[in-house]
Amino acid sequence: MSQRPVGREPITNRQLKGYATGLVCGVAVVQVQVALLADSRPNLVTWLLLMGVGICALAFCLRHRTALRLRAYGNFFAHVLTYVIVNGFFWGHAAVLGLSGRGEVLTPGWFGALVPLSVLWGIGLVVHTFGALTSRGYDDVAV
Repeated sequence: MSQRPVGREPITNRQLKGYATGLVCGVAVVQVQVALLADSRPNLVTWLLLMGVGICALAFCLRHRTALRLRAYGNFFAHVLTYVIVNGFFWGHAAVLGLSGRGEVLTPGWFGALVPLSVLWGIGLVVHTFGALTSRGYDDVAV
């Protein structure tokens, strides 16, 4: 196993917790914005807010790219964390709407937010999982 370069440390749990907290807050803002709309359906503002959250997540990953690479499965873990938080909030909001009996979950706005987001991103996550497990990039990580 090779030694890690001097001055480079793997990302810490504290940094990942900060990332997760920021992500939860950002997605919560998106969901509150949707809940305050008269029809409770995602609109252009929702997608712009969600893009802002995505840009912040991308900025975190780019800023900490070396530290993420130095941690075993660091990039993969950040990807899974982002997928679970974003999709969890959207599916949770949809579940609340569904349980309220208003039937809004079946409208095109919600269907478009839930199904393609979860399925297409999920396919990308499966590909990332396969790549993470087969690349053996963790061999160079000091554990």
